[in-house]
Amino acid sequence: MNTIIEEEFQTGMNYHQSGNFLEAEIKYKQVLSKNANHFDSLHLLGVLNSQKGNYDAATYFIKKAISLNNLNPMAYNNLAINFLAIKNYKEALEYSATALSLDNNYLEALNTKGKILIELDEYDQAEKCLKKLIKLNPSFFEGFFNLGVLSAKLNKVDLSISYYQKTIELKPDFVNAYYNLGNIYLGLNENEKAEINYIKALELDPKNSQVYNNLGQIYVDLNKIEEAQICFEYSVKYNSDEKKAYHNLMEIHLKTSNWSEIENYINTYNKKETFKDQGLPGNIQCIMDRPDYLKYVNEKFLSYSSNIKNTYLNFDKQNISSPKIKIAYFSADYSDNNPVAYLLTDLIKFHNREKFEVFGCSLRGIKDKDRMRIYYEKHFDHFLNFENLSNKEIRELCLSHKFDVVIDLNGYTKYSRPEIFSTKLAPIQVNFLGYPGTLGSKRYDYIIADKIVIPKVYQQYYTEKIAYLPNTYFVNPNERKISRKEFTRKNMNLPSKGIIFCCFNQNYKILPNVYNIWMNILKRVDGSVLLLSNTNQIAKNNLKSEAKKRNVNPDRIIFCEYLKDIGDHLERYKVTDIFLDTMPYNAHTTASDAVWAGVPLITCIGKSFASRVSSSILKSVGLEELITHSLKEYEEKAVNLAFSPNKLKDFKLKLFNQRSTSLLFNSKIYTQNIEKAYEKMYQNFCSGNPSKTFEI
Repeated sequence: MNTIIEEEFQTGMNYHQSGNFLEAEIKYKQVLSKNANHFDSLHLLGVLNSQKGNYDAATYFIKKAISLNNLNPMAYNNLAINFLAIKNYKEALEYSATALSLDNNYLEALNTKGKILIELDEYDQAEKCLKKLIKLNPSFFEGFFNLGVLSAKLNKVDLSISYYQKTIELKPDFVNAYYNLGNIYLGLNENEKAEINYIKALELDPKNSQVYNNLGQIYVDLNKIEEAQICFEYSVKYNSDEKKAYHNLMEIHLKTSNWSEIENYINTYNKKETFKDQGLPGNIQCIMDRPDYLKYVNEKFLSYSSNIKNTYLNFDKQNISSPKIKIAYFSADYSDNNPVAYLLTDLIKFHNREKFEVFGCSLRGIKDKDRMRIYYEKHFDHFLNFENLSNKEIRELCLSHKFDVVIDLNGYTKYSRPEIFSTKLAPIQVNFLGYPGTLGSKRYDYIIADKIVIPKVYQQYYTEKIAYLPNTYFVNPNERKISRKEFTRKNMNLPSKGIIFCCFNQNYKILPNVYNIWMNILKRVDGSVLLLSNTNQIAKNNLKSEAKKRNVNPDRIIFCEYLKDIGDHLERYKVTDIFLDTMPYNAHTTASDAVWAGVPLITCIGKSFASRVSSSILKSVGLEELITHSLKEYEEKAVNLAFSPNKLKDFKLKLFNQRSTSLLFNSKIYTQNIEKAYEKMYQNFCSGNPSKTFEI
């Protein structure tokens, strides 16, 4: 044995253990310069490269070490860890198995194999592996931690919590246990417990960008906007590639009408090469009217699904077993005060039960059943609670029900679970209503649309085939709740004279270019005011400040109170004169509400789905003349209408009189049309043909 070589190797290992990778690498290479076949230096140089993210180099060095000694289980296990890091699960599993064949009770290899099996969704085998591990060594904290991960995957929340708590008991300074425990409580909406665990994680690791990001989400839910912004800023500061935090920070800026970084965001998204593997499509829609880029971002959003087995290929027409078409509506929003739940009420009620068997599938529970939840449990043929089930359990249950058509009402909105649709739950999967745009996934066969929201020239920017409904894709209930309250200018603190412009969209849709136009309109229409939806105080202050910068009296920007009752909200519209739409993210439900209440809406049509919804609604009620094609035209249209009281009165009268006859509010005809679309999708599938764009 060469004493000098061994001393240099030991020095390198000491550097390695202390985290000084640079000096460790130098020492290992010094050893190898003297003895190119030094097993331990080759092996640990491979481990070091794996830790640094140099996975090809790691593979080279560890395999070279194994060629010198193929009986060392540690080397095989570290090679498995390296392949696990790059999601090459097949080779990772093979090398962990080899390590265990050399030592059946090798704890680290059992742990590695358990982690790999979790990634492969082989949950039963993973559990056996990890339970064997903790039985062999009840103090092996990572075994309990990975059992917590496994239990979370299976939606066994209480069990997952207990495993994470056991991990912390064994290893009180294990940051990931606090982080994962915080994530569990975040998902349960137990914000206080989540906050405690995130703060503990930050005490142990003050620069952990992921923890800061999730703590910021807690503060968003608690409406602690300033605290949330600070967390997201720290997250980005400590990790410039923390894209979730970057997008969350943008969302905070939009929600607070802080436009200082908007231009930077837009410039970032206008360069394809700046996109990382994960974006936040909902936010991008608010600032970008580029359907080509929106498609690209949404495809990237689901890029993680590339490792999922393509089990959707198993569906064929021989699986048909029911005389009725089984359709299942998936949503996390079957509750009060949710726009999608509100819009769908009549569609679900009016479905033809002689042709269709209709399932409601809930992806999120609520503590107390509210009015809307009770309504849907009554009006669906079957109401299934999936909120406590794992992705695998949901898929197995869906396959047992043999759904023909699955409709995703969430897309990438809050509380959605897009991963469950990645392997397909039925032969036909449909993107509908909740997310205005392509989902970028070939697992979806169709998107429900009309010729306004997706004109032929933009079809190429949708991954799904397009099912075109006549008139408008936008579904509405036949009737609205009637209010017993009386709203006047006086009791709404509005001026007794002058035009009342309004926009009841959430303020995150308001961008500087549109706000500039609004302020021009106010300056040109003396005595007019702008009535906006209630929002956080920071946003109110910012919007008033932005008005002042544009030489408009901030007192002319008025915020109305939040009204929980939809009937009261609709009645309040009658006090207003003209609805000014946002761009590029239009009014959707608020647009149909305005039209129902008899308030003319002026919109500027764009290119993306979200920027064309108001135009679809206006066309459906015969008011195409209120659709403009530039912000300058939009401004002129608003000003001219404000100075044309007779024309304004005619618009209001027309809207009010035709709401009982308009196809926009005829949910029975709408239901018949969308059923024809479902039947056409189904017949096409039964004929063995690939999905294709069609019109009803």
